[in-house]
Amino acid sequence: MLRYRTRLEVASEPPWRRPLQDAQRSLSLIRARADQLCLNPDRIGLFGFSAGGQVSAIMLCDGGTLAYDAVDAVDRVSHRPDFALLIYPWNVYDPATDRLQPEIRITCEAPPTFLVHTHDDKSSSLGSVLIYSKLRRLGVASELHIYQNGGHGYGTRPVKGSDIGTWPDRATDWLVRRGLAERQ
Repeated sequence: MLRYRTRLEVASEPPWRRPLQDAQRSLSLIRARADQLCLNPDRIGLFGFSAGGQVSAIMLCDGGTLAYDAVDAVDRVSHRPDFALLIYPWNVYDPATDRLQPEIRITCEAPPTFLVHTHDDKSSSLGSVLIYSKLRRLGVASELHIYQNGGHGYGTRPVKGSDIGTWPDRATDWLVRRGLAERQ
């Protein structure tokens, strides 16, 4: 039986909790239906921009623990991504402690991860640096690109006066080297 939560219960949750639940369910559902979707269930990745990058960073280290009560067989299918791309992940760095936010606990179980940020992003590239550093210390394949400028929210677009528009090429190179993509 589903139990609906009160507004007070929902309001007291961290803002990333519901998106995390959606991401976990989505990856499990994609993996459960991989045959129907003509996908390799062992090559399903996570791609997060900005706040989605924050949720993705949390999900990298959730240890397979669901952030919600399982509702059906799909929820028993692994939601662990086989690789991740975190593009200007927002709010992963806590300047008060000079550490990652406490919900981001990188372990050796994290998948290979590609990170992109800019030096002038007000959400701070230091979070990406700390994620990369922890992944490398744990022996998890990872790659980090920090561009001098480009701000926040550039997506895949070029930014005048910045090389940030080249990051999709670097990501493609990384995916090809890992056998996760082919050049077109």
